[in-house]
Amino acid sequence: RGDGPPVHPALSPTPDANFETAIKVVEAGEKYEMDIKVRPVTTGNRVTSVLKIDTGVPEAPQLTYSVFASFIPDVEPLPENFKVPAQRESDWEQAVELVWNTGEQHRILTASTSDPALSVELREETGKQKVVLKVPQSFSGKGRNGQVLVTTDDPKNPKLEVPILVMATAVNRNAVTRPDST
Repeated sequence: RGDGPPVHPALSPTPDANFETAIKVVEAGEKYEMDIKVRPVTTGNRVTSVLKIDTGVPEAPQLTYSVFASFIPDVEPLPENFKVPAQRESDWEQAVELVWNTGEQHRILTASTSDPALSVELREETGKQKVVLKVPQSFSGKGRNGQVLVTTDDPKNPKLEVPILVMATAVNRNAVTRPDST
């Protein structure tokens, strides 16, 4: 606090329900500790907010803190989406694998697509299940982004949606790799 008067901080209410905050006294008027708890999120893997603290000091009445949290999802598709090239010279397909970050292994039970012009199949390759999106050459995908819905035997994550993105230019579908975690 420098040479200013004693500090008496109070948290302004945060509009973000993902964060729970509290201020604890370490040394009254001098030192305080802010605890921030992040509640689990239901969509996405990142939350951000701005926290404001009223100081009780006229020269600096309010402090502002930006806070964020990133979460590693229990299960994620690799790559994170299907990238369908808009221009194809033949039928086209791309495989996505589900990776469980919990250390547990689960099985894919079913996979379906939101676009009836496309199809999906489950394949087992080298002991790993893959969801394969099949796109016919005749598919005109402009403006037709969709998703593949995958169901699993994981009770915490029984359903997962993998976005289908129709790209404007050619894509290298082998560009995304991940080292084997075993």
